[in-house]
Amino acid sequence: MRLFNLVFPLLLQSGTVNAYTLKEVEALISAYHAHNIAYAAASNPPSGCQLACGFLAFSLPSQLSYPNSSTYEFEESRYWAQQQALTRPTCRFSPASPEEVSLAVLTFRATQCKFAVKSGGHAAFAGASNIDNGVTIDLINLDQITLSSDKAQASIGPGNVWYDVYNYLQPYNVTVIGGRVSAIGVGGLTLGGGMSFFSSQHGWACDNVNSYEVVLADGSIRQVSYSSPYSDLYWALRGGGNNFGIVTRFDLAAYPQGDLWAGSDTFLYTNETAAAINDAFYYLGINAPSDPYAQVIIAYAYAQSEDLFVIASDLQYAKPVVNPPILQNFTSVPGAIASTLRITDLSNLTVEFNNSNPGGFRYVFAI
Repeated sequence: MRLFNLVFPLLLQSGTVNAYTLKEVEALISAYHAHNIAYAAASNPPSGCQLACGFLAFSLPSQLSYPNSSTYEFEESRYWAQQQALTRPTCRFSPASPEEVSLAVLTFRATQCKFAVKSGGHAAFAGASNIDNGVTIDLINLDQITLSSDKAQASIGPGNVWYDVYNYLQPYNVTVIGGRVSAIGVGGLTLGGGMSFFSSQHGWACDNVNSYEVVLADGSIRQVSYSSPYSDLYWALRGGGNNFGIVTRFDLAAYPQGDLWAGSDTFLYTNETAAAINDAFYYLGINAPSDPYAQVIIAYAYAQSEDLFVIASDLQYAKPVVNPPILQNFTSVPGAIASTLRITDLSNLTVEFNNSNPGGFRYVFAI
């Protein structure tokens, strides 16, 4: 066992882009398992995921948590939809480096343990980023954010939510193309496409990724861009979802951005108000190319506590210009019962929109 204690730290600290191989991890798991059989009183051998959890807990004890521990329950509480939060993995693993992600992937291969990967946990269906009777890799510790010296690129870890990113970049008067709600994670939105307040100007989030750092199924850590040997993977990751590998860093194009004019007008539902807002939305769709700074989100909702149907027009204009002409068809609709339209910054705006979509409910997405 002393040999195992010496070999594992050397392997972990090697720092190469291929930090582990499957054979090396299989050998370490075998040594760990043999030691447990020799010294433990339990007669039943562990299952694949129990073995994976035990091995990772031995190897990286501060990164592994079990049910009923404070870390496990805290991480379980950080899902948006209730059906995700009620999913219970055998353990949760929170790597602090790409090398630790590599170790986890190979461990799950060696033990045949199913796993899920979580960035922000904002998807609304069970199994999206959590798993029953498997292991959840929670990327919460991969929360690095750096800005290049020319302010043209931000390198961002998938453990961040968009509020973290915008709040970091705001003092530099730049932003990246990301989510419109503060608690949404960087990883899922960017890999899934990613609509933004600035998409009329710059496209979706996935269109603005310069390169990715990705851990592949063989445990290798690759730097992936359109000019790399993995250009096909680069294009697949641009909106193709999270099944091609585990992204541990996004290098995103950054753009100048200061304050903006934005907020919400909320109305009680009437046929007349709905018609007026729908007409305004049609007008914007036809005329948006004339002013790409404007963005709108229209929400029809039922307020259960008040037994009321409401309409919210969430307006954004990417300059600090009050009531710009392109959006005046919305602001001229009479009868708003509440309005938050004002000059604001990106961080505060995403917090406002997050507060209108609180976590902990059994959300669904439907079209």
